[in-house]
Amino acid sequence: MNDKQLKRAKIMKSHSKKEHIIVLDTETTGLERKDKSNLSIQPYIVEYAAIKLDWETLEEVDRFEFLCKPPISIPAVATNVHGISNQDVADLPPFSGFYEQLVDFHIGVRRCLAHNWTYDRNMLFYELKRINKQLRFPYPPEPLCSVELTYHLNNHRLNLTRMAKQLLNREHKDAHRAMPDVEMLTDCVRKLREMEVL
Repeated sequence: MNDKQLKRAKIMKSHSKKEHIIVLDTETTGLERKDKSNLSIQPYIVEYAAIKLDWETLEEVDRFEFLCKPPISIPAVATNVHGISNQDVADLPPFSGFYEQLVDFHIGVRRCLAHNWTYDRNMLFYELKRINKQLRFPYPPEPLCSVELTYHLNNHRLNLTRMAKQLLNREHKDAHRAMPDVEMLTDCVRKLREMEVL
């Protein structure tokens, strides 16, 4: 067993003692296109953020975030949403430069939650497929989507800002940056646990 395999084995052993949930978000170069088979037209991740929680207590265990440089220019329309410019990522590694750290963070975790899980899952999948790692990533066997979990509250989809207002009575002023979104979503997760929704 080499050093990398030994490190992963230790991570797996530590995760086996306690169950965790990862709350995550991505910011990208744009919206997903209908033709999912054509990777060249799908968005690229420019920011990833996640908080790992103890599943029983929902206390924070760890967090991980990065900005990365996509192989295309970030469109102005995307920058207008999340505020990340080409200049911000000009000297940063691509997504592939964070692959090993991303795997280490996710390995052994059964549950991941995102506000729109399908979108964030697909963004990760496209990036992993571009580097031929789509079959090597430890995808969570129990994904959760807070859009779906809260649909019954109003019988329609809530964006994160509206969900935070309804569940927490708080304004979400830093919307559309990955870590602030994850922090707000984490507080919503704790509220959903109180409500016995999660």
